[in-house]
Amino acid sequence: MQFSNDVIENKMKYINVIDKNTSILNEVLNKYIKENFSIQQIEREWFPGGGSNLFKIVTKNKNYFLKVMCLKIFIESKLEKEKNFLKIPSIKNEHFFIKKIKKFNIDNIPRILFYDESENYGFLTTEWLESFEKTVKNMSIDEIIQAYDKIYNFVKSLFENNIIHTDIHEKNIRFRGKIPVIIDCGEARYFKQDTSFEKSLDYMGINKYGNVGKMPISNDNQVNGYTCLKRLKLVFDSYMEKKLLEYSQKCNFGDNCSFNKDILQQPDDRVYQSIKYKGLNIEGQRSGDDRREKFVKFVCKYYSEKFNKLTYIDIGSNIGVFCFKVAELPRVERVFGVEAFDNYIRFAEGVRFILNSGKIMFCNLVCGKDDIYKKICEFDNNIVSKKILVTILSTYHHIENKEYFLSNLKKIKPEVLLMEFATQDRYYSERGNWENETFFIKEVLKFKFIKFLGISEDYKRPLVIYSREKMGILLRIKLKFKVDFGKKYLRKNIKKMFTILHVRLKNIQRFLQKDFKKIKKIKYKNYCKMAICWLKNNQVKNGGIITSSKKRTSYPEVTGYIIPTLYQWGEKGLARDLTIWLMHQQNEDGSFSAPDGAPYTFDTGQVIRGFVAALDDLPEVEKPLRKACDWILTQVQPDGRLATPSTKMWGKIADDRIHLYVLPPLVEAGKKLNERKYIDVAHRILEYYKKKKELTEFNTLSHFYAYIIEALCDLGEIDLAKEAMENIAILQNKDGSIPAYKNVHWVCSTGLAQFAVIWYKLGMREYADKAMYYLEKIQNRSGGFYGSYRRKANYFPKEEISWAVKFFLDAYYWKIKITFNQEVNIFSESIDENDGRVQEVLSFLGDLDGKKVIDVGCGKGRFLRILKDRFSKSDLYGLDISEKMLNFCPKEIKTVCGSILDIRYPDKYFDCVYCVETLEHSLRIENSVKELIRILKPSGKIIIIDKNITKLGILKLEPWEQWFDPKEIINLLQKYGVKSHYKLISYGKHQQPDGLFIAWEGVKNEKKFTQG
Repeated sequence: MQFSNDVIENKMKYINVIDKNTSILNEVLNKYIKENFSIQQIEREWFPGGGSNLFKIVTKNKNYFLKVMCLKIFIESKLEKEKNFLKIPSIKNEHFFIKKIKKFNIDNIPRILFYDESENYGFLTTEWLESFEKTVKNMSIDEIIQAYDKIYNFVKSLFENNIIHTDIHEKNIRFRGKIPVIIDCGEARYFKQDTSFEKSLDYMGINKYGNVGKMPISNDNQVNGYTCLKRLKLVFDSYMEKKLLEYSQKCNFGDNCSFNKDILQQPDDRVYQSIKYKGLNIEGQRSGDDRREKFVKFVCKYYSEKFNKLTYIDIGSNIGVFCFKVAELPRVERVFGVEAFDNYIRFAEGVRFILNSGKIMFCNLVCGKDDIYKKICEFDNNIVSKKILVTILSTYHHIENKEYFLSNLKKIKPEVLLMEFATQDRYYSERGNWENETFFIKEVLKFKFIKFLGISEDYKRPLVIYSREKMGILLRIKLKFKVDFGKKYLRKNIKKMFTILHVRLKNIQRFLQKDFKKIKKIKYKNYCKMAICWLKNNQVKNGGIITSSKKRTSYPEVTGYIIPTLYQWGEKGLARDLTIWLMHQQNEDGSFSAPDGAPYTFDTGQVIRGFVAALDDLPEVEKPLRKACDWILTQVQPDGRLATPSTKMWGKIADDRIHLYVLPPLVEAGKKLNERKYIDVAHRILEYYKKKKELTEFNTLSHFYAYIIEALCDLGEIDLAKEAMENIAILQNKDGSIPAYKNVHWVCSTGLAQFAVIWYKLGMREYADKAMYYLEKIQNRSGGFYGSYRRKANYFPKEEISWAVKFFLDAYYWKIKITFNQEVNIFSESIDENDGRVQEVLSFLGDLDGKKVIDVGCGKGRFLRILKDRFSKSDLYGLDISEKMLNFCPKEIKTVCGSILDIRYPDKYFDCVYCVETLEHSLRIENSVKELIRILKPSGKIIIIDKNITKLGILKLEPWEQWFDPKEIINLLQKYGVKSHYKLISYGKHQQPDGLFIAWEGVKNEKKFTQG
């Protein structure tokens, strides 16, 4: 590009002259703008720029952009192949080309309000548009791609009409909403280029005709290059990289990913695949040095050369790493990534944009549900005639309907299939294990040959290759060598033999120790942990708990009665957040609405349930609690029936008997608030419903029926509740399930969990345990439950519902609680003062007179009795999950029934905290330790006495019970601000420690402990 010295001199000469002739400016504007306006001068991007003066015209309704330029400033540039500089005023040229371009593109060119010339000046006024940086910065991944594509197509349309712009860069792009608009056509011209678009000036910036000039570098622009699409793409890439880093937080592959069917998957904030391209560097769960990438590329390279051309399909493509690697191969003509999770697809599309990989196509499909063959045929009608290689790496076990998926894959007719299998038998219920599954796949897809190649390095999963043609020995050696990664081959195989031997010896040791309870304990913990994680992962941002996996809107009713559950399981932070959210959802009259917008008595009652649970923790909830209770009283009819403004959401599966479930929280509110009227009204309503003959008749959905029976149980109507649940027990199947209605075979998950709760409350543990066994089997890998199961199920059969998780967790809580209530007689009220555990408590805690001391998990108060006799001036407290145990405690002890996960005392309340053989019964160890430390004053003492994991197997355990590694508890105490040590101690008649009991002792640091 060459520039005219005369034009540059004129730019410097006339650039600011209009500032001295404002009367001309006002005269022109008044001619065209018939309303009041103001003028704001706009600073140039760089000096002298194009030589124009820029203004923003502000009116009441609209803003406009005004460019004023002296008509003596001509087009300043010419290409090396152009003979002469054009003697055309730049602003006049711009107006001319905007009008010309509008004939074939009206969206990406500015809309003109007017063009005028006066006293040697040109005045071009267009619509006001937003800046490039402000708009692109706030775009989504899809919008960035669409914006660039529109610019690309616009520039291409200029080329096709023999026009070059010569100045394509981000400063000359503005936005009308999300639509890019190319401005500043002052240097545009007609110029036919005898080349392809991809080699044109506006695309490449330089070719045989010359160049378009380089981009001036300013503080906010660090991308060098010609003012063309190629450079502009790099600018878009930089924005895309930032967007992908931000968006990767939505692509984590943990237990909250709806397509992750791994029941044991732990929460994980990382993406699954690692990615390292250009400015992107994101470490995932699979290593950034994932050797499978090189292996897959090697296999594809071999077959692409063998077949000359190859189409590659990656099933479960995640964020597309394998697709990007394979697309680099020259003989791979097309790449398809098939992925169920739309967040991964969106991320992969962003990476594809950066890499300019036109041969890749990502398809958002659920394998086993969607027709993959049909979708791929939409992009390539001749797909079946192509040579296709398919990879399914650590994805197959997530596919629910494997038979349908394989029948779909069969239509594609892949020549080669490479698979990585998860090895857990639970994923292959039809065939029993992964080995059988491999041969089943071979038969269904009609492959002639199958070869086990080895195991993946990180996940230790088997890799299997299928082919229609026999693989030569050399290829098999190469593949085997690639899988086992070269020099490590022999060493890893020898190591493998020793590993197998070690595992077998360990299994024999476990058998001899009868260590089955430990394994069962792990499962027990996982069921609850998964359910809790489901609730945490399914809170609407700044809202309540979702209705279901398909309807992800906040549900006040469910959010309300989930709050007590969260407190019981130590999730105080989430419980508080939900309580505060509900306080802002209350209607002016005190009621609460359902998702349909109407107030419901039942829903309001469940919010009361949550408020009552939160009251001790959040005193500010008292006002909305009273308001809600008072509103309930307005719904009581003269005869005692509890009415509701709407029953629309009930449909035909519920009736007003479920209003009994409003009464227990109303009674509790009356007790907490010292309001007798709430209790009296609740009893009056109960008497009304007790007169109904059909009160306990099982003639509605089990979920709603359970509301009625649990309410009767909680209100003291034990005989009525027990009779009803004895009748339900008759309906219980051998597998523990109960029909959703009397006359159906399908099961309502929530109803079953509620029945388990009631049976536990009534002491009918045998039936409850069977129900829980069934629920454990049907729990989804996400931790949630579908509304119903089995053929013809019609209560949210394909949706995970939030209330099922709530009652499942309640049932587990009651399972533990009832165990201690039923076995109260086997626990002693006293303990020998010479017992090593007692001596350790006394020795470490020292003089307790004048101090507040709590025994967490105090049982019948056997330790507290000794402390009471020794330290008459001490202030002693006891907490236990069993109210029956607490009945045996001395009257001088302040007792409260509760859980170690939810100790209802303020922060820093006690001078000393101790718990003996209590932590072993908690399913959430870290939360429990954190709670113990929360209630301890700075410099206060804490002692935990419990059992040593190395002795596991010498005693019979409850399924949930767990023993500890010494360092495990030391680390937790240290994490939450307690400097501690541990020692082995004696117990009972043992004079010397035998390793069974450990005492962890520590003092809380002065630093602030964060509650939560």
